[in-house]
Amino acid sequence: MTYQVQQAVSGSPLTAEERTEAIQFANSAAKLAADDAFSLAVAGHVLTYIGRSYDRGFSMTAEAVALNANLATAWHSYGWVALMCDEPDKAVQCFDRLLRISPLDPHRKWTWNGKAFALFCLGHYVEGCKWAEKAVQFRADAHSLGALIINSIGADRSDDARKAAAHLLRLKPDFRASHSYENYPVRSLATRERIFEAFQAAGLPP
Repeated sequence: MTYQVQQAVSGSPLTAEERTEAIQFANSAAKLAADDAFSLAVAGHVLTYIGRSYDRGFSMTAEAVALNANLATAWHSYGWVALMCDEPDKAVQCFDRLLRISPLDPHRKWTWNGKAFALFCLGHYVEGCKWAEKAVQFRADAHSLGALIINSIGADRSDDARKAAAHLLRLKPDFRASHSYENYPVRSLATRERIFEAFQAAGLPP
């Protein structure tokens, strides 16, 4: 999970060695603690985000919430995996459930961010901007600013998108629009292309 957060926050793709090690650790966790909701949720999340094992990750995170429906981490991972598996409606449901059971969750910024991405996928850009702005105010990084950029472009708020892109480049001068393919690995190629095009429209270098 540390590798996953490293890539998400920085916006820079992992090295091949880092990807391999993250996947190995996630597979080990899934094998050693198959009846533990936390381990299943985290491992399934990593295997989806880094390993692109979409169906397996979805099954593991669904099992995690079945094992412990009151575990915020399980709903967090299930929501993000559902989002990556092209099920944004399911993702919104998971994030809303998490916010009900853990409204002051220390990782709630990621929940707001996930909801912003899901709303982008659903074409609800104005509402997506609202949740992305909350995430950016909590902590601005490549992932939260990315959510704000794409929703702002979708909502025809080009000035806001360009400001967010400039903020991102101040934080990460080497960020490129093409990093989006690794940083936001949705299974749908069409969605990945929409994200890339939105980044370019906001003025990020290709």
